[in-house]
Amino acid sequence: MLARLMDAGKWFYAKVKNKEWEGNWLKIDMEIYLKE
Repeated sequence: MLARLMDAGKWFYAKVKNKEWEGNWLKIDMEIYLKE
C-alpha cells in the first residue's frame, strides 16, 4: 500500500504505536495518515 501512495506522489506520515520482538523478527504496529 505504501509503495502505491509513493508512486502516486501522495504525502503521508506514520506514527509508531508499538514495537516488540517476536523471535528474530521485530513487529512494529503503525498508524499511517494521508496528508493532502
